[in-house]
Amino acid sequence: MHHLGSRPRIASKFLFALVATVASSLVLSGCAINLLLPDDGNTRAQKSEVTVQVLYAAGPTGGQSAQKIPVRPSPDGKFTLDVSEDEVSGVGDMIRAASWNAVMVATMLTGASLANEYRFELSGRADGPSAGGLTTVAVLSLFLGDDILDGVSMTGTINPTGTIGPVDGIPQKMQGGIDPGKFTKTLIPAGQRSDTDNEGSPVAFVPLGQPGGRESSHVSDLSEAYR
Repeated sequence: MHHLGSRPRIASKFLFALVATVASSLVLSGCAINLLLPDDGNTRAQKSEVTVQVLYAAGPTGGQSAQKIPVRPSPDGKFTLDVSEDEVSGVGDMIRAASWNAVMVATMLTGASLANEYRFELSGRADGPSAGGLTTVAVLSLFLGDDILDGVSMTGTINPTGTIGPVDGIPQKMQGGIDPGKFTKTLIPAGQRSDTDNEGSPVAFVPLGQPGGRESSHVSDLSEAYR
């Protein structure tokens, strides 16, 4: 996710009627979270709202921004996803697509009803798919009724298979979580162990946070990330 700035909140709403049925027997490769809930297609959210701290890259370092996701049953039985921004055209197409993808993957994994209204509230000017994995974990927590652990954040895209995909800017994002002292652990996509910083110098992720007692952990799919 790339962060660019902030102003008065403007909501953009997308309303789509359900045009396809998700087969209850669908299994996403690499994930076992679907075993935790009854696969009856009627699962309702156990919580009404969740907030996660999204890591972003901005110049030589990075930062964190709260993303609030409320959900409620749809009164008309239709699926609604509302992306709320506080900057005109502040949220880019890749973030919108990642939000849709997160809800679809979480729905397939849990067997949840699609007749829900979701709202994604983000601040500033930002784009990129790298918060997709974290967003999917957040939506899953609404249905499973779990709290997101304090001190843990994550970067990585979400694939339709439930696997966590690679991202860029990990050194900056990790530093953006380390500098405020808020996070003790950052989850990063499996297979990504180093990258270059803004100066082009190589940075190994595991040692990056060690001087401050911070930890990085590799995750390959939602099952690993969620647990």
